[in-house]
Amino acid sequence: MSAPVGLKPFNIVVRGSVEKEFKSAAKEAFPKETFAYLLGHSFADRGIIEDLYFPQDVGQFCTTDTVYVQPRWLREAKQYARSIELAVIGEIHSHPYTYFSGAESIIRAGRILSESDFDRKPFGINGLCVVVERKSGQLVSSCRYYPPIRPVKLKLEKD
Repeated sequence: MSAPVGLKPFNIVVRGSVEKEFKSAAKEAFPKETFAYLLGHSFADRGIIEDLYFPQDVGQFCTTDTVYVQPRWLREAKQYARSIELAVIGEIHSHPYTYFSGAESIIRAGRILSESDFDRKPFGINGLCVVVERKSGQLVSSCRYYPPIRPVKLKLEKD
């Protein structure tokens, strides 16, 4: 799909080992969600994801359908990122699905940001990793990344 006229695409480059690490953590956390900050470099037209920062106590603040992001996590992530000469450029979390008939269709279709993801006012690049349990108990995962979300100011005018 091409971008509308005048709107250039935002390119996201993800190091394969980074995605593999998050998928592994998401499967380990299953059936709960998990969360990490994306570390790398961000430019006007692209983001380069080179590493992850998982808060040490992330598991204590994750349920089967919510991550309760703690304000101190971002401070800790920024401190860690500076120590390795990177920046916090976004975040990624998982959406776990236990087995149900038709669950396999969620692997791709479920990789969308939820309304609560938008309500939390995420910044930078947003990653979402779906983890689906197959009938056999095997866990399969798929990630998708979204460009920074632009704030929208809506004004409804009376007719």
